[in-house]
Amino acid sequence: LRRTTSSRPDEGARRFRYVSFDAWRLDTAARELLADDGSIVSLSTGEFDLLNVFVTHPQVVLSREQLLDLAKGRSA
Repeated sequence: LRRTTSSRPDEGARRFRYVSFDAWRLDTAARELLADDGSIVSLSTGEFDLLNVFVTHPQVVLSREQLLDLAKGRSA
């Protein structure tokens, strides 16, 4: 098993602060879900992580294992 580290950042891992969908905006920096009227919807850590996976992987079928891995920040 060989482990290496890359000095170059992964360009595919670029993140945007806001992800908009329908009438919602997910603030990934503040970890908040904002309604179109500006109100903040309270989400648990798990709910936020799972929603973040769905909005960053649109129209992708993910297995339960992939969802859990991505929500916990592990490679899927």
